[in-house]
Amino acid sequence: MLNLAPEHHSYDMDSIKLSACFYRLINTNLLVGGKPDKRDILTLKEHGIERIINCLSPAEQDWDESSYVTGLGLKYQAFCVDKQSGINLTNAGKLKTILAACVQERVFLHCATGNRIGALIALHECRVRGKNIQEAISEGELWGLKNKKLVENALLEGEDK
Repeated sequence: MLNLAPEHHSYDMDSIKLSACFYRLINTNLLVGGKPDKRDILTLKEHGIERIINCLSPAEQDWDESSYVTGLGLKYQAFCVDKQSGINLTNAGKLKTILAACVQERVFLHCATGNRIGALIALHECRVRGKNIQEAISEGELWGLKNKKLVENALLEGEDK
């Protein structure tokens, strides 16, 4: 069990105990993490999460998360991002648009480990916001990027990977 202890929060997210490998509070309404189980989702609901955004591809989904989440009265959104071919600027832009649309809700955004979410954020930070590669990768790491190679080649080559 991981005890989430964010640096900045305005509600009781620091008491959340989740079983998955990675969780990070990005801001007061956004928690990013790894693949949750049913107990995690129930815990997230108990702590005020209103929407779950799932970035797993269908091949990675081994249970009916959508039905479970909506059955609890939470909002559910699937944003399927393949962990190999889905790390590109188009998906980075789509992710930012999705997040902007639910900025007033408390959201849990997840993939398998947080890595692909961090990679998409790093791409957006570099290509759209103009940060240098190291700054973009650092921002991606805050969001869960662990495998820098996933995004470095795309940033260095100036191509979507």
